[in-house]
Amino acid sequence: MAVFNILDSFGMLDRKYETMKEVKSISFRLKSRTKVDGLAGMSYMTEKHLLIVMRVCVNNYKIDLSTGLHVDLADLDEDNQLVKPSCNACEEVNDGMEMMKLIFKDCVRLFNKEGVEPEKSELVGEFRRMTQRICCLFGLAKAKVDTEEGRLKERSELFWNALDKFRRESNVFQGWGKATRAKFHALKTHLDAFVEKKKGENKKFLLTFDFFTKEGLNEYCEFVQDNYKYRTITMKKHLEFLRWFMRWAVRMGYNHNIAFECYRPILRIADRRVIFLAVEELNMIIDLQIPDDDSEENTALLHDRDIFLFMCLTGLRYSDVANLRRCDLSYDGMYVTTVKTTDNLIINLNKYSAAILEKYAHENFIDGKALPVTSNQKLNEHIHKLCRMAGINQSVHIVYYKGKERHDEIKEKWELVSSQIGRKTFVCLALSLGIDRDTIMKWTGHHDYKSMDPYVDIVDNHKQKAMKLFDKLPLVDIEKNDDNPDKK
Repeated sequence: MAVFNILDSFGMLDRKYETMKEVKSISFRLKSRTKVDGLAGMSYMTEKHLLIVMRVCVNNYKIDLSTGLHVDLADLDEDNQLVKPSCNACEEVNDGMEMMKLIFKDCVRLFNKEGVEPEKSELVGEFRRMTQRICCLFGLAKAKVDTEEGRLKERSELFWNALDKFRRESNVFQGWGKATRAKFHALKTHLDAFVEKKKGENKKFLLTFDFFTKEGLNEYCEFVQDNYKYRTITMKKHLEFLRWFMRWAVRMGYNHNIAFECYRPILRIADRRVIFLAVEELNMIIDLQIPDDDSEENTALLHDRDIFLFMCLTGLRYSDVANLRRCDLSYDGMYVTTVKTTDNLIINLNKYSAAILEKYAHENFIDGKALPVTSNQKLNEHIHKLCRMAGINQSVHIVYYKGKERHDEIKEKWELVSSQIGRKTFVCLALSLGIDRDTIMKWTGHHDYKSMDPYVDIVDNHKQKAMKLFDKLPLVDIEKNDDNPDKK
């Protein structure tokens, strides 16, 4: 059992997940083989040296996994799931079976930490990679023949093992959020699908760091674009996540191919239009009559209206409003450590935001929270409903690209308003009031002027005044100009 003690010290196995709900059952059985009797031409079942197969029931499917262990048919006690003492290698085989169970549960634990539900193929692939890593750790892997094919396989294993290590360690040490974990899960899923596609063309294809030259990156990007129909701005972000991993691999000494640093594909990206609410639109939401009849739906709408207005008047993200405690409040402001960036901010209160906090000052919320915050999904649903009821239905033209293809959409503004718009509204209102960028950045936690540029362009009064100068041009009054061709 020394193997398990060492694995536990490496943190590669976690026994506390032996009763995980996701893993319904794990059992072992023998995989029978057939041989053909050359004289009689009859097949019969052999009873010697049979492969032990581990069957796992997880989620709603069953998976049979090879353990690499062999025993005779008479030596396995299927009722107790143990090899009988009559077998010479019973202790080694029983330990091996126990180790396979723990390895599989550790695979499920890894996906649980990432907050994703794996497909069957993903679980099988992760189990095989983790089994091979552990076998290599204890020198249990078969000796490899030094051939070009063997070296290519080694480089491919290095790539996948490095990706797993990067995701695991960065998630812990950098405190990845759910969204970042999901993005890297998508990256691994897309890479797996790309390999399957390439193997359809060449069965011997293996993905390595060396593949990602300019040509290889072009091929991968085209595959992702064609199969997942990403908008170009999403494709750009996906490529940045791949670069993030590749840079880490260079620093760790796993990767010596830096072609990705010079790779700059031509991606048509239309600048995103900054959506925010003007003062008149905020007043439309404030003036909206919602019956105060103690019904659950109307009470939730009243609460979420206050939450949204509070975000518009303070610049806080949803995650920071949800974590705001009464102990974070003082007579003139709030002391906030942001969830997303861990910045320590001191945000002053204005009379409107202070009034909202005062409204709930005598309520007792769980964990001493300052406001009745619901889930972000429910909040967004109510924000859509409030804006629609208030008549914020101005048409908004949205332009985006998928590859080289341009897409145009016309949407009503209420469809585009969410909790994120509260922060954007705060910045735009502050700029329109003439508050300098440095002060706004101290409130919002923006780290550079570049991140403020889109908002500055929206409320640039100088441009508006400059355009008014065109009114002084001695042109014919277009409004009074008659377009009747008979007069020309």
